[in-house]
Amino acid sequence: METDTTPTPASVVPKRPAIKKRRFTPQFKARIVKLCVQPGAVVPQIARDHDLGPNLVKRWVREHHMRGLSKGFVPVEVVAPAAPVGDIRIECTRGQQRIVVAWPTSSAKACAQWLREWLA
Repeated sequence: METDTTPTPASVVPKRPAIKKRRFTPQFKARIVKLCVQPGAVVPQIARDHDLGPNLVKRWVREHHMRGLSKGFVPVEVVAPAAPVGDIRIECTRGQQRIVVAWPTSSAKACAQWLREWLA
């Protein structure tokens, strides 16, 4: 009597087909983001309507906002204070030595220059 000793699996599980990663054009993403930023928009519903994951759409909206914040600088006008605010006070400690420097704010540029030279 001959017996077959090769093991056989209890159940054969068919392989799932490979999922191809979808790619979206910048125009499509922009259209979805535009829908999401409308007042009263529900992001998960918009995602479902377009067969997208809600987390993916939320990421697109977040990236859109980040790009909007980093587009450039906002011009700012700096006005000098009418009265001196006080003194610039710098305290430095190195080992047992301690130095305290008080400098008038009216000559802050000179203070910065002195500090750069002193630290060099």
